[in-house]
Amino acid sequence: MPDPATAATWNRHNVHVSTFKEFGDLFRGTVTLWWRSLPVIGLWCVIGCLLRETCTAVSVALGSDHRILASIMLVLGLLIWVTTLVVMLQVMRPYLAHVTETTAPTTEKPVVKGPLDDLVHAVVPFLVIYAVWGLGEEEATRAMQANLLTHPGNIEQWSISLAHWQLYLVMAVIGWGMALVMDKVNDHHDTFVGTIVLFLARGTTVLCSFLALRWLGAQALGWIQKRVFWYWLMGAWDSMVGLLPHWHLPFDLTLPEALNKFMKALGEVIIPHTLDVVLLPLVWVAMVAAVHGWRNLGTSLAVNEHESRLVERVDTVRRAKSVQRVGMVSSGGPLGLAVGYLRNNLSDLEPAMQAFRLIIRSGPRFVGAYLVLAAFVTQISPVLTHLAEWLLESQSLPQMTRWEPVISFITTFLATTTAMALYSNTFDATVENMLEDSQKPPRQAVPVTGTSWITS
Repeated sequence: MPDPATAATWNRHNVHVSTFKEFGDLFRGTVTLWWRSLPVIGLWCVIGCLLRETCTAVSVALGSDHRILASIMLVLGLLIWVTTLVVMLQVMRPYLAHVTETTAPTTEKPVVKGPLDDLVHAVVPFLVIYAVWGLGEEEATRAMQANLLTHPGNIEQWSISLAHWQLYLVMAVIGWGMALVMDKVNDHHDTFVGTIVLFLARGTTVLCSFLALRWLGAQALGWIQKRVFWYWLMGAWDSMVGLLPHWHLPFDLTLPEALNKFMKALGEVIIPHTLDVVLLPLVWVAMVAAVHGWRNLGTSLAVNEHESRLVERVDTVRRAKSVQRVGMVSSGGPLGLAVGYLRNNLSDLEPAMQAFRLIIRSGPRFVGAYLVLAAFVTQISPVLTHLAEWLLESQSLPQMTRWEPVISFITTFLATTTAMALYSNTFDATVENMLEDSQKPPRQAVPVTGTSWITS
């Protein structure tokens, strides 16, 4: 019988080897997929970049005199870019061995009616990500930078301004209402024009709601911090911290100081970075499932009791007719109508939720290896940008300004194509893991000596 210490050492060694193998397999698969699909995804990335820049340039040229039309051009640019990401993922499907060979199981008739309708349904989860994670801020920031270069000393001429939050709030409400109406219209009579209008309405809702809520959120926070109860809360917190013993800790800190610094870091660093570094990369991989239409993985993946109940609830909601749902909640006023609208769009988010569960079940080593690779990929753009600035630091300011669009295009091209390859390869690997697990014999509990039981 081997020595317990030696066995523990071998177990740790095997864990490290397995982790490095997962990392190596994902890295090689991503590089191979990126190189094989680069001509196709690179072409779409170039087209998307050019069209987005064109929309931004037109928006800036329209200026403040045509702010509504300028905002619509920004929305169009956002939709074009999100659509480009979806198309890049779609054209990589022939290069994905396991996603291509496996048919997404379903027990119902398809909810999409054509390529364009399929594209609209796939774009919805991406728009949700842009709304929840504030990625719409990138479009707003790009537009503000372009306005700054065109109108450097006159902010009143900018085509976008957070001071006009009422306009963006109205546009968001109108976009939401149009999307709600077009959802009902397309249920009865699906047309090309109706699908395009639905597409634009959803994009308008995402971008304009971000612009309006960003300003309203800042104003609300400032208002709250001036209220009396806020000072009461701060005073109660300071009193509680003051009761702690002043023990001296490393880094020349006392216990109360360390607690205050930790709470500040928790809100400003730990939670935001956890959402960006851990949760967001996992959600991006889940988006690949939405693009490829994996609407129900439960029939091909063995689930436990809690997961089966969750899938049952999701299936129940999805099977309900959208018109009936809206009809039931419309009597509840605007809030009930909003709840019904969110339920109507749950079917578009379901593939992402199912794939997220599938990724987590691939194991901590697989997830850890992917997160490390995703962290490297997210640093491609800033590293290349700093490198270009270092190489051009001897140039004059006008020359650097002329080089900026070229640098931005190169960094966007490399970062975007690499990220799409990583997400697609990771999802393909999760499908492979699912297929391997489904071929394994079911685990059964077998009795051994005495009253103990083990699982074979």
